[in-house]
Amino acid sequence: MGKKNETSNLNPKPSQNNSNVRAQWTPQQITIFCEACVDEVFKGNRPTTHFNKPGWRNIEANFKKNTGKEYPRIKFKHKWDTLKKDWVAWNKLKGSETGLGWDATKGTITATDEWWERKLTEVPEAAKFREKGLDNADLLDIMFKDTAATGNLAWAPSSGVLPSDLETPEEGLGDASGDLSSPDDDEVETPSLTQPTQDKGKKRVSISSLHGKRKKGGAATMLTHQLSRICEAVELRNSASLMEPRSSIRDVMERVCTLDGAEKGSDLYLMAARIFQKREKREMCNQMDYDDYVNNSDDDHDNVDDNDDEINELVVAGCQAADCIGAIDGTHIQVVIGEDKKIPYLGRKGVPTQNVMAACDFDLLFTFVMAGWEGAAHDTRIFLETIRTNSVNFPKPPPGKYYLVDAGYPLRNGYLTPYKGEKYHLPDFRRAGRGNKIEERFNYVHSSLRSVIERTFGVWKNKWRILRQMPSYDIEDQRNIVVATCVLHNFIRIHDREDEGFKWDELGSNADEGGEYSSSQENMENIHHEEMKVIRDNIARLSLEASAQRVLATTEAFCCDGFLHCREVAVADEQCMDGQGVHGEQQVPCYFIFGDSLVDNGNNNGLATMAKANYPPYGIDFPNGPTGRFCNGRTMADFIAELLGFDNILIPSYATTRGQDILKGVNYASGAAGIRSESGQQMGARISMGEQLQNHLITITRIADIFRDKNVTGNYLSKCIYSVGMGNNDYINNYFMPQYYPTSRLYTPEQYANVLIKQYSQQLRALYKLGARKVALFGLGQIGCAPFEISRYGTNGSSCVDFINNAVQLFNNRLKSLVDGLNNILSGAKFIYVNVFGMASGDASSVGLTISNKPCCEVESGMVTCVPLSTPCSNRTEYLFWDMLHPTEAVNFFIAGKAYNAQSQSDSYPIDIRHLAEL
Repeated sequence: MGKKNETSNLNPKPSQNNSNVRAQWTPQQITIFCEACVDEVFKGNRPTTHFNKPGWRNIEANFKKNTGKEYPRIKFKHKWDTLKKDWVAWNKLKGSETGLGWDATKGTITATDEWWERKLTEVPEAAKFREKGLDNADLLDIMFKDTAATGNLAWAPSSGVLPSDLETPEEGLGDASGDLSSPDDDEVETPSLTQPTQDKGKKRVSISSLHGKRKKGGAATMLTHQLSRICEAVELRNSASLMEPRSSIRDVMERVCTLDGAEKGSDLYLMAARIFQKREKREMCNQMDYDDYVNNSDDDHDNVDDNDDEINELVVAGCQAADCIGAIDGTHIQVVIGEDKKIPYLGRKGVPTQNVMAACDFDLLFTFVMAGWEGAAHDTRIFLETIRTNSVNFPKPPPGKYYLVDAGYPLRNGYLTPYKGEKYHLPDFRRAGRGNKIEERFNYVHSSLRSVIERTFGVWKNKWRILRQMPSYDIEDQRNIVVATCVLHNFIRIHDREDEGFKWDELGSNADEGGEYSSSQENMENIHHEEMKVIRDNIARLSLEASAQRVLATTEAFCCDGFLHCREVAVADEQCMDGQGVHGEQQVPCYFIFGDSLVDNGNNNGLATMAKANYPPYGIDFPNGPTGRFCNGRTMADFIAELLGFDNILIPSYATTRGQDILKGVNYASGAAGIRSESGQQMGARISMGEQLQNHLITITRIADIFRDKNVTGNYLSKCIYSVGMGNNDYINNYFMPQYYPTSRLYTPEQYANVLIKQYSQQLRALYKLGARKVALFGLGQIGCAPFEISRYGTNGSSCVDFINNAVQLFNNRLKSLVDGLNNILSGAKFIYVNVFGMASGDASSVGLTISNKPCCEVESGMVTCVPLSTPCSNRTEYLFWDMLHPTEAVNFFIAGKAYNAQSQSDSYPIDIRHLAEL
């Protein structure tokens, strides 16, 4: 008895729910499994996309009989799903292309490298088939054919081709085409498609080919004409002259003026005015839930202030989200299809549907439609295949722009998702409030804006009732009807702004009844992208701070007015005075820093970039250890802050600043950033000078919200010191990196210096318009003497790379002349030029810097930054360079001292920072 129990324990029967049992699948076992599945298919035990219970029991028994292995059912289901994915990928790879070769040994396709590169961009999961084809292909065809969603009938008008089922007319539509035109046809430019060519059974059609004599009985030709004529409705929209009254600049700004803190003339008002000059931003503004709060305020007067808070928060966060260009989602449209083809179309409700992916802008216009995918296909799969397939011509977001998508989509560059695990849908917020968590505040703004796609779906479905009761046409015709109604939806929106169908949306009806199919419910792997996570976190932080700043600004107490005296507006006297003038040695109220890695103090820490220094041995001599500073200790900006009298030397980074910390200044600098937006892009994400100015605009808005007085804010900012040091990466990571950038082939060094100074001048004028009056411009150092450049180019007998230093001096000479020009034309401005290049020209050994040809820390060959956790040199005060590009703390101390207290105008022109502070 005991022996029997012992044997039983050693060989337990696997539970059907035990997913921890390890299944090792050999090629022979996979074939046996496939054969067992095919048997059950022929027996009729696969009624849908998977087997019924008798089918699975038979497969398990057959597999055990032929292999001696007994696996839990979940393992067989996983293998079924894996094989289906492989089968779909294999068929996507082959497609319907002809002329491909076949390698009988490998059992796979033979084609050119270019063909493989193109196909694997579209179907990356098929990479393994380059070395070996799909095993058991014939069996898998029987298992999955007519049950797996393939997207073979999917079509997007943006591809520029018509499906083969839409007959291309030989003679056109003649004069009758005028019946399809709007009264304003002569005033609206009609987009044309490309000339006729053959491609995969589809035909390209030009508009000109459709203006002949009508072909009798051609319903398909009518639809062809409509689709060809207006399927690119976004281009038409840009030329349409009609404007929805609610989206005019005047009306939107009148709504902004009702917000506390956004009165006419305020900085928030001015920021909104700049943003809402663009129509699409006004449309985005109109999607926010203003009316909901206004309509409810009469019922509960006690909540009026809370409503104002919510509106204000939406406006401020919406301005931060101004790079959003629209929203993406999927919706399901019922289809009528035969029983033999129904299975891949069955959605979650057990009803056959087609899954339609669409993108829209903030004017309820479709900007992209992909129709015809089987209802069983996940939204995420359709999305990924769409953006990967170049022939679809999906309107991908430009750099820095993005679509809003729900949590079921991957977080990747250009597509912004909400935070998972937090409240998201607007009804949830109305029932339970917005909460105080930064993630919930972000989700509230995200949901308010992304609801535009649900509203667009709702208007569209309500207008075209054929979508709810689809006739029993061919499945291709049902797909075409979806596209045609989207096109007509756009046409009506453009040419009849008062259409009743769109007024239906304003009544607050449920937008899209297809909620059960929301992609947020799909259990798909989420692909995270660091840059989009940073954007999301920044918007979330701003949303929360918008509310906090408003509360702060409405409490009655005291806050600093200017530099040395206070007035009644915001916080208690002792809080206000802390660090803002009570210490006699502080010479200016605030210090703002713009630049690159020479003064970055942590802004790159959260970016997806190789330009980071938030690890040892960086910061080995800094009190707080590694902070993101590209140095062993303090930067030039840190030392200058000390010399200006700021306590603790820490001007906060823009990425970490909170609350009233902004009153003493902000550091916007970012490693790898330049004057030109593309400079440093091979390193990854960075914050260019233009983007740093945008961040400064947000800071000014927050400061204005604290002071609540435009004049006080302007007076305060005019007394601050602004240091700007840009241009290094426009040479290091642009002009002198011809493998990545064409600038050295487009411009001579003289021309390039002129181009940079022209753009830099525009940026500095923008800084002046934002209130800057005391500005220290740091010239470029001797880049050609850096170990990194010497290792790349050699010195040809000199101590440095002379042609690099010569190019840098062309820039510096023009920058010094620019200082004179700006001081002459900008009223009240005082710009100075800090000659970093000249300061480094003397004998460094005279100040103890004796080692100039190698870095202090260990650096791998071809790299710039220190090896993580490596041990640096011990005599760091003798080294010029900490790593391959950045100076040591000793050098930063030397340059900062000369910039603050110059011995002559050759160091700082026309005055130094100390005298600049005294003005």
